[in-house]
Amino acid sequence: SISDAGGPTSIPASIFEAQMAVLAEEGAHVADLMDLLAWRDHPDQAPANSFIITFDDGFADFHSNAWPVLNQYDFPSTVFIPPDCMGGQENWIGANEPPRPLMGWEDVRLLSDCGVQFGSHSSNHSNLTLLEERSLTEHLCNSREKIERMLKGSVPSFAAPYGAVNDSVIAEIAKHY
Repeated sequence: SISDAGGPTSIPASIFEAQMAVLAEEGAHVADLMDLLAWRDHPDQAPANSFIITFDDGFADFHSNAWPVLNQYDFPSTVFIPPDCMGGQENWIGANEPPRPLMGWEDVRLLSDCGVQFGSHSSNHSNLTLLEERSLTEHLCNSREKIERMLKGSVPSFAAPYGAVNDSVIAEIAKHY
């Protein structure tokens, strides 16, 4: 969240703006997330001073506070969203009080049309390590399908909510993303 909401998942807009200004002033190479995959196979091709900018959850303040700054510097970004929650508010373990609003699909589509990439963050921000195999597969497949349907495009990337993974979760993610 790029806001003054407080907590470990919020960065005040003024600090975010200052961080992006430093990247620009230092001549950082802000790359697309898909570039990272290419560099994994060919690390010698990664430009020096490279960064990838990602956001989890799809907070509404991405559209109002982060996107204008990223657009000003022409920095690409990827936002990982839980599609079943879009248009609502955060309602998962560790959510802020009061809960922060999430972008609606209209904003997601608009930003996608402007070049922001969207990836899946499970269907509803579940801790994937706590799901049975069938439910895990459904969360991975259903979230991807819904985002692709809403954006009419491919969704090749996934970020696990809470960063919570284990070997079986990683293996299942790799089957679908």
